[in-house]
Amino acid sequence: MKIISLDELERQTDIPTWGNSKAKFSQIKNPDNLNFTCNKNLSLSQSLSKEDKRRHQEKSCVNNYKTVCIPYIGYNNNFCHNLIDILPELLYLDGTEKYDLILAPHSQVTENLINTFNIKFQNIKFIKNDFIFTSQTIDLYQYNIDQRRINKSLKLREVLLKQINITANPDKLIYCTRNTGGGAKHGRKMNAHNEDTIIKLSKHYAQSNDLDFIVFDGRHKDGSIMSILEQAQLFNQAKMIIGPHGGALANILYVGSDNNCKVCEFVNGKHTTVQKCRPFGKNYNRLLGYAPETYLDYYLIPFEIGSDKEETFINIDNFKYFLNSIKL
Repeated sequence: MKIISLDELERQTDIPTWGNSKAKFSQIKNPDNLNFTCNKNLSLSQSLSKEDKRRHQEKSCVNNYKTVCIPYIGYNNNFCHNLIDILPELLYLDGTEKYDLILAPHSQVTENLINTFNIKFQNIKFIKNDFIFTSQTIDLYQYNIDQRRINKSLKLREVLLKQINITANPDKLIYCTRNTGGGAKHGRKMNAHNEDTIIKLSKHYAQSNDLDFIVFDGRHKDGSIMSILEQAQLFNQAKMIIGPHGGALANILYVGSDNNCKVCEFVNGKHTTVQKCRPFGKNYNRLLGYAPETYLDYYLIPFEIGSDKEETFINIDNFKYFLNSIKL
């Protein structure tokens, strides 16, 4: 990963890595085989009375397990966090074969991704309604971002790519805009004049290199929303992806391994902070556990001083340097 900046000191800024902290578990031992109810928010309640226990058992509605894990990950309704945190972690936990059952909250976003890519789990149950069970041991797992790892993201990527069957040569130069499409819920839109210049330079570069230039905002030209699979197929064919930090760049997970793809993301730099994080700390290469840099080249251009959470812009000379220095 390389920082593109006219400022020599900024180019030498250390890009943060993830820590090595261990996962945080608390454990419930259940020698009396008491029943628990888990709701859709993964909150547990215990059936303490013998009468409750007898009633549930008579109705044959108590599921018996030896070891259960309840991971608290969060943001399950968010597309990006499903790709960055939820699905990689669930695949990892499921693959350890340590648990008879892993409980996760149901969300429509998670379900759509699972159905689109035919993701198979052995021991995951997604909770929609109250689930009654008993288990000898229950591990309560508090996930945090230090658990993001390259192997977890690459495992998810392996699963996702099995459902993308495109044999054409990659030929897309994709600019990811936050200014249209309605997806930029947290602001940080690009300055219109600045973005127009970036698009014109990108379009000229695409024409000069026989690439198909696309401005991506999650929608088709007629305004209809692209499906998850359509987005995946588009980014799978990318030779270059450009744009400000935002959810669209989570799609780099789908880029083909042999594309020789270049990604240029506009982010917080040494002199600008439009989001609460360390300089160059919030980019999708890092968010995906540095998995993307194993199959593409990653570049970062800092936002210019004066950028804020409402509007951002970059130094066009930095962008020109990027375009002039890369080879496809």
